[in-house]
Amino acid sequence: MEIDENASERFRWLRVNWKWGTIGKAKLGIFLRFNPVVTFLSAAIIWFFVIWCAVQADVANREMSKWMLWITEVFTWMYIGTQDVWFLFIIVLYFSKYGKMKLGKPDDKPDFNDLTYFTMLFAAGIGIGLFYFGVGKSFDLRYRLLNFVNLSTLSIGLLNAYSEKVRFSSYN
Repeated sequence: MEIDENASERFRWLRVNWKWGTIGKAKLGIFLRFNPVVTFLSAAIIWFFVIWCAVQADVANREMSKWMLWITEVFTWMYIGTQDVWFLFIIVLYFSKYGKMKLGKPDDKPDFNDLTYFTMLFAAGIGIGLFYFGVGKSFDLRYRLLNFVNLSTLSIGLLNAYSEKVRFSSYN
């Protein structure tokens, strides 16, 4: 496969090169290369939504709730289908000739076998879930307790359950 060395020159890139100095062979400074059309259009859209949500928070909340409901009602099938296609693609890729492709030099030995590597990826996924949901569920429970429960009728057991949840989330 041939690589065109001048492929990036054919596009309209904005380059920013602010060289501050060098330490040995390393250049210090800010060196950016970006497409101005994509960058500025994306920034304008993002800032539009930020300003809209800040100025008209209630209207934005109602409107985006409608959008979210419509997307989940109309496109749930596509999410499920793409996850199945992605999984099948990974399985086919693993058993094809590309499944034996080495990342590194041809004579390098892998540091881990397939089972160990899969186990590390699985453990990382579980860890991310524990960190995310461990904190998120605690704050969700606190929000529900403070906003939707009459505090005068709140039982001590429910408050203790909340305290246990926070403690276990911190432990995980």
